[in-house]
Amino acid sequence: MLGVGGRFADIAERSALARAENGVAQINTLMDQARRLHSQIGDLGQMNVAQGSVMGDIIFDNIFSDYAMQQKIKDSEMQLQLASRNLNQQVEASKQREGSLILELNQATASLH
Repeated sequence: MLGVGGRFADIAERSALARAENGVAQINTLMDQARRLHSQIGDLGQMNVAQGSVMGDIIFDNIFSDYAMQQKIKDSEMQLQLASRNLNQQVEASKQREGSLILELNQATASLH
């Protein structure tokens, strides 16, 4: 249970989860900025990244805690995939709004001439 390979895998997993958490924080910051610029931009939904603990991941490492952590990671992955789909929908909606505004602008420009 306390094998060297398992510890390195736990450390690598923890590092990947920390990078994912940092990415989610950046996304939240950018989405907040975008919402301040345009109120029609919606929420992406839950984006919780699984978190482990040093005690649970390394000291008390066993098949049950590993399985529970893998389930948490899968849940996080599903949330992030859903948020990605929501983001793509937001981008498409923004493109449609842009197209409508361009059309409206062109019509207004034409009526001025």
